[in-house]
Amino acid sequence: NSYDDMLRHFQANPGPIGRIRILSHGWDAFLFMPVFTNGTWNFGMQRPWLDALLISDEAALRFLLSGTATGSPTLIDGVAQITEGIRAHDNAVLVPFGLQAAGPATGALLEYFELVNDRFQVQHGSIAVGTALINGAQQTDLNNSLGIIDTAIRTRLVGTTIGATVITARHLDAFRDAVLAATPVQLGMLGPRVNLAANVIALVTAALVPMPPVENDLRIAISGGVNPFLLGRDYLRSIVAGLTVFQPAVLTLGGTAYDAALIITDADLTAFVNVCVDLHHLRNGDIAINGVAVTGAERTTLRTALMAVSNLIITRIRGRGGNTITELELETLRTAIETRPMRESGITGGTLTRTANLFTELRAANVAIPAGFRVRFDAFRNLMQPGNASKVDIRGCRVGSTLPFMDTLRDFMGTAANKPAITAPDWWQSFPQSIQSRFQAAIFAHIDGIVAAGIPAINVTVADVTDSFDLWRPLIDFDAHYDFIVALFGLGASQRDFASLHWRAFRTAAAPAGIPILRIEAARIDDLPALNLDQIIERFRTIFEIPAATPPNAAARLRLNQLQPHIATFRTIAAAMAAAAAPTQPQVDQFLADLTNVANSIAAIVAPAPPFAPPAAGALLAAVQLFATAIRVHLDTVLAADLNAFFAAVQAAAAHANARIRYFYNVGLPLLVQSSGTPTAFALTTFTGATTPAIQDAALRSWMRIQWSGTAAQAAAMNAVIAAPFNNAQRSEAARVLMVSELDPVAFPASPAAIHPTPAFHGHIIPRP
Repeated sequence: NSYDDMLRHFQANPGPIGRIRILSHGWDAFLFMPVFTNGTWNFGMQRPWLDALLISDEAALRFLLSGTATGSPTLIDGVAQITEGIRAHDNAVLVPFGLQAAGPATGALLEYFELVNDRFQVQHGSIAVGTALINGAQQTDLNNSLGIIDTAIRTRLVGTTIGATVITARHLDAFRDAVLAATPVQLGMLGPRVNLAANVIALVTAALVPMPPVENDLRIAISGGVNPFLLGRDYLRSIVAGLTVFQPAVLTLGGTAYDAALIITDADLTAFVNVCVDLHHLRNGDIAINGVAVTGAERTTLRTALMAVSNLIITRIRGRGGNTITELELETLRTAIETRPMRESGITGGTLTRTANLFTELRAANVAIPAGFRVRFDAFRNLMQPGNASKVDIRGCRVGSTLPFMDTLRDFMGTAANKPAITAPDWWQSFPQSIQSRFQAAIFAHIDGIVAAGIPAINVTVADVTDSFDLWRPLIDFDAHYDFIVALFGLGASQRDFASLHWRAFRTAAAPAGIPILRIEAARIDDLPALNLDQIIERFRTIFEIPAATPPNAAARLRLNQLQPHIATFRTIAAAMAAAAAPTQPQVDQFLADLTNVANSIAAIVAPAPPFAPPAAGALLAAVQLFATAIRVHLDTVLAADLNAFFAAVQAAAAHANARIRYFYNVGLPLLVQSSGTPTAFALTTFTGATTPAIQDAALRSWMRIQWSGTAAQAAAMNAVIAAPFNNAQRSEAARVLMVSELDPVAFPASPAAIHPTPAFHGHIIPRP
């Protein structure tokens, strides 16, 4: 959930830390995990953020608000304006600090003034998320964070002496409350009162009579001269900065996006925007006539005059040679400036934009910090053992590629005396998914197709298929297994040995003659020890795609199934006779009795009766051996009649150029194929001769299992989850692979990239120290 979630775990489970492994996303100076529960994942854990958290809660919040652990003020800087404004509006609150007449705050007092400035900016400042003012919830988030910083500053400030005054909380409260109760206008942020001449309305009315009026006559009537700002207040740059954030479209005029600097290069456009600022000031500022606040009617008359001046300038701009600015664009700009809300005007010191993620992070910090984060953090760090005995493994992309970041993680997670050893990869890793599957009765043609043409849809070439197959064959001990199976049916192979099924067990140290074990499950191989001879013949008919018409037929397979235990018994007797160098007569008599039983059992199954007869009781060893030879010859004749065509078909299949990869797929093995080009393309391929996806699903399960490491109980739990038949979405999920490379092959297509089925990635786990 978060780093703090981990701290809570160790708060409930104290003790020296041995090893922690954190699995997440990451990059070369970033861990994709929020510090605080319900924090932002993509803000995560980054070096300057962790450095700030190491210092203090206050530094951490300052970093979130301003981008630096020492940032002050953390929002828009209007401290000088506020100090001057409160001095004129209510200088009594500055007396304890000796600033009632003049001078700036310094030291810890300056930090507090900056904090009050931040609170004022939350109420009145031009702070945006995107192009919208912060909302009420975001204001609350900011104020809650500032409250925590406020507490920290007061700890340093209360009780100190400024001049002859010992600063108290009451002094600080009085200053804060006075500032926050005042408006930007009351604090003089729109400048002092504009006091117009007593006869201004009469002069303006007269100047408006001619049609069209004369611009300079209107200017003189309003301000007493031909002045650029008719109401005397220049905050063009602030207004334009506010528009840039909150309504940027209106600054595109004639196809050019304007800012304040560009506006000022055009005299006519500057004059126009100046009058628009006058309109804004008339709407929001402190305007008086002969010392008395203007009435509504007077304000309307003055606005009419200002609109007339602006219209005359619009006409002048529109009449210029080569002009592309439209009348509508200028009128829209004028309305945007005049009606600009004070909180969007930038007059409290400028504008500030923040992301929505910041407020998510602040909200999480505002909960965690007062709830004892620092206590949990310190307790966790104190659980680290000396001498790098505690280990923290970070498994997130490229976290290990920036050693200073790893050092920061060490410092963050341990104390100065006891830091953990940190490991992290310097390669990119991902778990994407891609699957290419076929499941139908005849699959060899499809297998031959990718061997001949690759998989063009994902840019996997013929060489890529071959290289992938050659890579995986030794990894799963495929060749030894395949060679053993093919040898069962090879030229000169004993059909009697095959039919005895003595080979039908997997090879172990105690039974080295069995089937070599594949290191990955294969649905059509793993159950061979449980199949009878009939089923085994049919299984290999499927695996090698032998036509159903090829003998043996059902009747022959039934007969072979009945003979199989007696063939196995005969093999055991023959082996015992060969092992007995000088058998006694009682041993010879036993051999004869056993062979007679086998011969009678065979005669009862195979008609006509076998052309042999047992020697008389008490026969010598030579006669018994001849009897055994006669049985063997008869069995070989019967088996040849039933199995010759089948063996020949297997031999022909094994002689095909694609025989190994055909077998690989058709026993139910998955193959990961990867392109040699970049960006890397890949697919987990399954091609299984079946009319249902059951074998494919088994191949996907085996793919999942070879990537698994854990206890028997964990494996049982995993198997319980994946035991049911898959749907298409689950098949896609099962086909995920681990992709690792020096750089992200999607973002950096020219970089080396690979899907590694080997422990090569281990070489890119970087330790610190």
